[in-house]
Amino acid sequence: MTTKTKTEAVTTNSPIVRNRYDALLLIDVEKGNPNGNPDNGGSPRIDPVTQHGYMTDVCLKRKVRDYIVKADPTLELYVKKRAILADQQARAYQAVGLDQAGLDDPEEDEGGEETEAPVRKVAPKKGAKKQADLEGIQRARDYMCKTFWDISAFGAVFAGKGPNALGRLMGPIQMTFANSVDPIRVLKEGITRVAVATVRESVDQGALNQTMGVKYTVPYGLYAGKIFVSPLRAAQTGFTEKDLDLYWQALERMWDEDSGAARGYMAMRKLIVFKHSSPLGNASSASLFDRINVGRKPGVDLAMNFRDYDVSVDTRNMPGGVELMTFPR
Repeated sequence: MTTKTKTEAVTTNSPIVRNRYDALLLIDVEKGNPNGNPDNGGSPRIDPVTQHGYMTDVCLKRKVRDYIVKADPTLELYVKKRAILADQQARAYQAVGLDQAGLDDPEEDEGGEETEAPVRKVAPKKGAKKQADLEGIQRARDYMCKTFWDISAFGAVFAGKGPNALGRLMGPIQMTFANSVDPIRVLKEGITRVAVATVRESVDQGALNQTMGVKYTVPYGLYAGKIFVSPLRAAQTGFTEKDLDLYWQALERMWDEDSGAARGYMAMRKLIVFKHSSPLGNASSASLFDRINVGRKPGVDLAMNFRDYDVSVDTRNMPGGVELMTFPR
């Protein structure tokens, strides 16, 4: 089956996003590891000063990407497992007839995910870029946005430093780290197995025949992360209302597709969205986020469930042109 580009997969009558959105995402974990830190043995990420846990934006975007391709297999992703990003970019250069830039350094996408691009060097051009070169670069960037859903949503930092390098592209959706509302506790559990992987391992262990391991869990944690959607950037990347609906759906449902023994139980508990009628916003995001209160219920000293929290939004004297939306609906 021929894979469709993002433009072909999206219906032609789906308009570009024209409203600004500010949102707060509330997700929780029970007896699981929401986002392990490879620099600390895979244990849950935690601020050493405040003892609050956190999940990186990269982790959240990875879960979104994984859900998107399952929800709509016709959509392509730029950042995916074992993808060679230089080859992904080469498709754009070939499509618009542009000389390939020197893809000589590993770069990071807008979400911060490190990639390894192969070394490809071309002789640099001398002098200023011609207008034709600039137009070709823009066509290549447009091709990448139309082809790859995650570029149209999150943007990308493209590999390459040559005269035709595609540079950095800011996407309409920006996500912050999700920080725990309260300090978290991290449990370190020893685990064993009675089976062995090889005959040599069985001989070496003899009668013990057990392999020790470690599993890290958070008994319970409620995390909050901020999301910003810019219609001005959506106009540059071609991000549509249909794309945005799919993104909201991913935030709500992607946790079920990401379930596993290490994750414990994770779920989106609430998504609070402020929709602006103006592309630049009708109020500052800070003033809107200040209207949200997330805290433990009276008498609860140690929260062990989402029901131990109160979540409320002060809707008094809401700024004109701002609509409050909540998910699940």
